[in-house]
Amino acid sequence: MRTSHTEHTVTLLATDVQPWATGQAQIQFSSTAGVLDQRFEVRFQRLPQRASYDLRVDGAIYATFRADANGSGGVVFQNQQTDSDEGNWDGAQRQDTENCSAGTADCGQSGPTTDLEGGRQLAHVLLQALLKHADRSKRDKDIPLPLSTALAPVTNIHLVEVVDSSGRVVLKGNFSGTSQQNIVAIAYIGLCPARGLQASGETLISFKVRGKLRKQSMLVQATGLAPGSYKIVINGNTAGKLEVGNSRSGHARFMKTKKKNTLPLEIDSVLAITSLQVLDSSDQIVLSGRLGNS
Repeated sequence: MRTSHTEHTVTLLATDVQPWATGQAQIQFSSTAGVLDQRFEVRFQRLPQRASYDLRVDGAIYATFRADANGSGGVVFQNQQTDSDEGNWDGAQRQDTENCSAGTADCGQSGPTTDLEGGRQLAHVLLQALLKHADRSKRDKDIPLPLSTALAPVTNIHLVEVVDSSGRVVLKGNFSGTSQQNIVAIAYIGLCPARGLQASGETLISFKVRGKLRKQSMLVQATGLAPGSYKIVINGNTAGKLEVGNSRSGHARFMKTKKKNTLPLEIDSVLAITSLQVLDSSDQIVLSGRLGNS
């Protein structure tokens, strides 16, 4: 089973019309076992009480909302559907153009580690919680509006504006920029064994951005393989080694930050990864998985 979750949050900046106003916009795109869940949410604060505003997205108006007695308000759009293709999160890719030096994989030779197990469990818990929006407490009173087909997929949304009754923009933000947004993308993918092998594997991908800072990581785990050294190939490029000990298990970690890079130089972003193979000493594939669209 493949599960993935992409979440982008951008700050809406005030214009001179209402310079004290604040706001946020968030998009979520989740896929679990072929069920797609998309959500688009806009919030504002510190606007004139009881005033009405239009939500304009990429030049088109999709909703009108009113500030409450505290000058706050917002709107939520949501859509859940089944998709046999398990979704397309290519639109969530934000290319990382940082220049980093090449490195090697950091490998271990033990069974399932606390680090990897914890990361995998966290991914599952986070994905399920986000899909159900269990952490919204105060916002649960909002009844989501149907997501317009013109807004889908939400990962293609760019410019978000809050416009007053005179047509003036009071708040605006753009998901295409990086200076005012946070991004979290997580994917969990099972690796399939070659015919006749009683092995298994899995990959956990994480992509996080906070402002101009970003961190990318990938964990690969395999169990049931014969002891030895295995080659990990990502998108056709050799990434490093997976050392399997007597426990017949092993894992490898790859990461990319501003100061460190252990991913192949050809991989600019983990969100661009489409395939991963684990090869034995004879260059025969023992585990493989498709990490993009199948």
